Amino acid sequence: MASSEVVKNPRGARWSEKPGDENKVREERRAYNRRYMRRWRADPHHTAREQLNRRRAYHSRKLRTARTSGGRYRNLQGEVFCAFCRKRPSTTLVTRLKSSVSDALRYVEIRMPYCGDC
Repeated sequence: MASSEVVKNPRGARWSEKPGDENKVREERRAYNRRYMRRWRADPHHTAREQLNRRRAYHSRKLRTARTSGGRYRNLQGEVFCAFCRKRPSTTLVTRLKSSVSDALRYVEIRMPYCGDC
């Protein structure tokens, strides 16, 4: 095979014999993906559908959290876990600011369990 010959792989991306071409192909693919997603997001139909999906997911998360008996940051065994990584057990509580539901200009302090590692 000649060094200038380009071979297509099954997914449509180009493979070539030169080792330096892979960065060029990667950059071309990233640019294409970026352009495609900008066009996709600009479509009002897609935007509306995405907002609906986000609202649905938010609502289902809220319901799932409310149904758990132990609370928001507890696993099925009742142990408190880290609110950020959701893997390790909590060692301390940290204070965070959350925008108020009643007044958009105010913030409310909330305490969240933290493992100290993440």
